[in-house]
Amino acid sequence: LDDEHGAAMVARHLQACRRCGMAADSIQFLKDQVARFRHDPSPEQVQRVERVIDELTERSAGPER
Repeated sequence: LDDEHGAAMVARHLQACRRCGMAADSIQFLKDQVARFRHDPSPEQVQRVERVIDELTERSAGPER
């Protein structure tokens, strides 16, 4: 987010909402793992990561409150 207020609001939400916090942690973990590659990932690796991210996104969206 571009402004500190918006970033602070999101940070508070991620701390208070377990579902969103876990999704954010999972996505950050995946990003960290991808960043550790010493070479470009294969197309198959990229597809696997994209599938996991899609699944996490779908789960975290869940039913609206």
